[in-house]
Amino acid sequence: MKILKISRNKIYFCISDEKCVLVRNIQRDDLIQMLRNIYMNKDYYEDIESELDNIEDIPNAVEKEISDQILRKLIDFRKNVDSVKNSIESSFKDKY
Repeated sequence: MKILKISRNKIYFCISDEKCVLVRNIQRDDLIQMLRNIYMNKDYYEDIESELDNIEDIPNAVEKEISDQILRKLIDFRKNVDSVKNSIESSFKDKY
């Protein structure tokens, strides 16, 4: 699934198949859901890295900066999700 949708100079983050949110309206719960999606399936969102190129065309500088920062954090999380999972699982290994 694509993480960004750009339509009529407006940028949306696609949280799931059913929900896309304007970047200026994104909420904490939306960000958590995107992280959860990546945690459960590292490839949930297609090629997040290439989306950085797509935001260059956004005319609103604030929306561009917000999008850039969110995408970069999601890229970092996706790169590290395996080690995060291992760390969590090893922390709770003795509990179960």
